[in-house]
Amino acid sequence: MDQAEQEIRDIQQRWMEAGILKDEPVLETILADEFVLISARLGFVDRNGWLAMGQDYDLEEFEYLESDINVYGRTAISNSRYCQKATVSGKDLSVEFYLTDVWVKQGERWQVVTRHSSIAGSS
Repeated sequence: MDQAEQEIRDIQQRWMEAGILKDEPVLETILADEFVLISARLGFVDRNGWLAMGQDYDLEEFEYLESDINVYGRTAISNSRYCQKATVSGKDLSVEFYLTDVWVKQGERWQVVTRHSSIAGSS
């Protein structure tokens, strides 16, 4: 595993840990200004919308079950199978997802610019 791949794995872990703690300053350093989430359930959600959703998102546990990261210079693609125990506005969202994250190295820091999320096993 090369250094860039390990850095991204570490940041992915910090991202979810910051979600558990609702640590917005950490989340703001991980999400690029142009970040967008694309989800079948939510549609397009920009960075500010994603950060605002975090107030109602209670993440208790998470695990990356599989993760494949490919680095292309200052860009990287991460494809993962991810499981979480969580609620959103009190509604259970404990589920397994497929995630595709696009990372860009901005200066000396990797930031995620887009995430595509789908529920595993959904059609």
